[in-house]
Amino acid sequence: LQQRPLTIACAVGAVVLYLALRKPAARAVEADDDAAPPCDVLTNPAWAPRLSTLAELSLAGCGLTELPETIGACVSLKKLDLAKNDLADLPSSLENLKKLEILFVLGNRRMTKVPAVLARVASLTRLGTPRR
Repeated sequence: LQQRPLTIACAVGAVVLYLALRKPAARAVEADDDAAPPCDVLTNPAWAPRLSTLAELSLAGCGLTELPETIGACVSLKKLDLAKNDLADLPSSLENLKKLEILFVLGNRRMTKVPAVLARVASLTRLGTPRR
């Protein structure tokens, strides 16, 4: 009779632990409407349907060595912050961003020249580049 309460308590504890561990994983996979886009926003399938609706995107300090071509899917972007990464160049798909007005690439030590693709982004009004 004394073992029965202990067994029930263990079963309840196991269910609570299972639910507690399951919820954070489900949240990490889903693209939360209120959350800021994570560093893997351009490669995370959960964010793919929302890329075209993003108006601002900060990938500053994300440790990027290359910007994925999927940046071209962010057609509503007006402001893009790529500061403090390790980028040397920008992908040609950046020219798809017809609304892009502000671009920051400060702190990308390997970027020794202005990327050629920027000549094809006519909407740019502000460009923050490394001082060289």
